Amino acid sequence: MHYPHPIELAARRRRMTFVGAGSALVAVVIAYMLWPTGPFYHWHSLDAWLQDYINPFRHVTSIQDMRLGGFQERMENSRKAVRAIGTNGIPRLLQLLQAKGSTAKDAIASPLGLRRFGSDLFPSAWEKNAMAAAGFMILQKDAMPAEPALTSLTKDNDAGVRLRAFHALLFIEPANYQKFVPLLLAFGHDPDPDNRRRAAGEMRMFLASMTPEEAEKTGVFDAFPELRHPDATVQPAALDPNLGDFYNF
Repeated sequence: MHYPHPIELAARRRRMTFVGAGSALVAVVIAYMLWPTGPFYHWHSLDAWLQDYINPFRHVTSIQDMRLGGFQERMENSRKAVRAIGTNGIPRLLQLLQAKGSTAKDAIASPLGLRRFGSDLFPSAWEKNAMAAAGFMILQKDAMPAEPALTSLTKDNDAGVRLRAFHALLFIEPANYQKFVPLLLAFGHDPDPDNRRRAAGEMRMFLASMTPEEAEKTGVFDAFPELRHPDATVQPAALDPNLGDFYNF
C-alpha cells in the first residue's frame, strides 16, 4: 500500500492549487488598490502631484520636517507638473470631480485595515474633489477640451457634481459671462436649495457686466427675482463645501 495514498495526494494537490489561486487573487487585489492612477510626470502620478498641491504639509511627520520647510516649493513643483501633464490629465480630473463617498477601492480597503496607511493611497471623496478643483485651477484655459464634459455634468443627478462642474468651468474661462449666464439660469430652478443660493451669489457678480435691460431679456430676474433690486441681500457666492469653499482648504 502506497503511503500517502494517491487519493490523499490528489486532494493535497487540489488544496495547494486553491491556496495558490487564492493567494494570486489577493495579490492582484492589493496591487490594484496600491497601484497609482496615471498619468505620470517624473515617476509621480497626477494624483500625487495634486495631493501635494492641496496639502503641502502631508509629508510632515516631525518638528524637523516643519523646520526644513519647502512647502511653497512643493506647491510650485506640483503646479509645474500638472501643467506639464496638461490635457492628458483631463480624464482623471473629471473622475476626481465626480467622486462621491465610498469607491470600490474604499470598500475593499476597509475590511483589510489598509486605511491606517493614511489618505495618500486612499484619499476621501472631499480630497478627490479638491484635487480636481486644483487641477482645473492650475490648467485654466489649457483645460478647455474638458468644457463639453463639464457642461454636461452641470446637469448631473448629483447636486454636488453639478455645482463643482460649473465652478471648474469658471476656472477655465472666468471672464466669459455670456457662456456662463445660461448655465446659471438653470441653477435658478435647481432642486437643491443650497445650489440655488450659491448660484444667486455667482449671478450677482455677473450682473456687474450686464445692463439691466440685458439681464431682463436674458431671464436673470425670472430665475433669481431677489436680484432685481440693487439692495437685494444675497449671500456671497461661497463655493461647494465639498471642496472646502472650492479652494479655501
